[in-house]
Amino acid sequence: MKTQSKLTIAFTFLFLLALPGISQATAEDGSDKFLQGYKAYLKKDFKSAFVHWKSLAEAGYANAQYFLGIMYLNGQGTKKNWTEAGKWFQASAEQGDVGAQYLFGEMNLKGMGLVRDYRKAGTWFQKAAEQGYPDAQFRLGELYANGKGGVTNLLLAYVWLKLAGANGIQAGDVKRKQLETRLNDQEINRANELAYQWWVRLEQSPYHGRP
Repeated sequence: MKTQSKLTIAFTFLFLLALPGISQATAEDGSDKFLQGYKAYLKKDFKSAFVHWKSLAEAGYANAQYFLGIMYLNGQGTKKNWTEAGKWFQASAEQGDVGAQYLFGEMNLKGMGLVRDYRKAGTWFQKAAEQGYPDAQFRLGELYANGKGGVTNLLLAYVWLKLAGANGIQAGDVKRKQLETRLNDQEINRANELAYQWWVRLEQSPYHGRP
């Protein structure tokens, strides 16, 4: 996930929409209040950012829910509370926010503030992976490879690890190559075909082709 510390206050509206956790609907409907919170966050005025985003999150705005989850996760502007973080990530994820889908998957994978659930983690990684999110593609590939999500599927593991590697996750290439000894040539060819189909399908994703 892109780190927010690399951003500056002099961001553009279009750039904000390309970040994980920023949804088009929220940017249009709650932009002023959301941006006030974002500017406060970048200045490390976490209490002000929390106040701005909490009211928007409670009103159902997906990107505010995502960032409120970040603040609960890290204890910024409020006490650290993984249960609350998970609650807001889930709310945002259910509206299709890819960053929230990935992080809610991570919390389920690691049992952070909730019971560890590999199947649920796989469900959310799948949703984010199918939006082109490289970290989720890697996690999904891992789950398919080790069967912790309830299903072992080496062919699909190869597909998602290949996509993750192509999108800049080096560990994806390493794990994909390890799988080659467990697949026959026909299976590898089929996996490469599926990976290419996904690559073309995801060309418009803002996370696709990440260096």
